[in-house]
Amino acid sequence: DEVFRTGMKGTAMYFVTLGELTYDYCHRPDTSLPVSSQDWLCEMALWTSWEHRGRLSVVSPAAELLRVQVETFHAVASHSSVRSALRHYARLYLKRALVEFPDLMQMDDLWGGEALAREITEIIFRAEPEEVNNLGKADFMQWKKKAMLRQKMFAAWKEYHQAQMKHPVRFLLRRSPLRGRMPRAKIPKQVLGRFF
Repeated sequence: DEVFRTGMKGTAMYFVTLGELTYDYCHRPDTSLPVSSQDWLCEMALWTSWEHRGRLSVVSPAAELLRVQVETFHAVASHSSVRSALRHYARLYLKRALVEFPDLMQMDDLWGGEALAREITEIIFRAEPEEVNNLGKADFMQWKKKAMLRQKMFAAWKEYHQAQMKHPVRFLLRRSPLRGRMPRAKIPKQVLGRFF
């Protein structure tokens, strides 16, 4: 069975979870490279417009591949809190590719792998803010601010209830067109007033 062949548009990254496959690179047709469980390939399809440079086919009786669709990945990544880190990862990945392959047509679908991904990830997350143009700093600060606010609100809520043990929490019943009546806790104004 053929997974993809030379010239096809790269629409996914693949993780091999079971079985044995072979990759035939178009610039070395006499060489078949083994691809097995725990390998991944076509990562470059996530970061750039990609056209397959070889043929991937299944050799073993059964094989299982996890497929990460490019369009789905981009849709999820565009709303992710780490999208700036992903953008920086893509830039570093492509810079490395251009260093190793000045002519990207010489690059194969197997290029990259775990060692490269780990190296780039370490560069991104250990870098000083000025090295990565404040990469992810705003996202992190926003997350930290929200986490601190939640902690303060919880502490204030707990403090309020300890002081007001004789008054149980009242529930407001509100109608929902889909679910009928739903109980919601009424948050005392004294608690809300501290933070909003």
